[in-house]
Amino acid sequence: MNEPRGIQTPPVQLTEPYGDLPTPDPNCPDCTAWVKVRDEARERQDYAAAAIASTELLLHNRKEASRREQATSPGDRP
Repeated sequence: MNEPRGIQTPPVQLTEPYGDLPTPDPNCPDCTAWVKVRDEARERQDYAAAAIASTELLLHNRKEASRREQATSPGDRP
């Protein structure tokens, strides 16, 4: 009997859903955790998890940039 063969697909290179992300801060535990999750998902070819991790990393980077900007701008301080 002939057994059905599974479809073999070659791995694809995932691109960032939002283009190139800013370089994550290597001293930030949140950045390194999201990078690890994203990279592990890519290795498993889990495209949804990789996209979610990339999105979370982008949001985290934006939040940190906003915090840094608020800390350095004079703003409405007395």
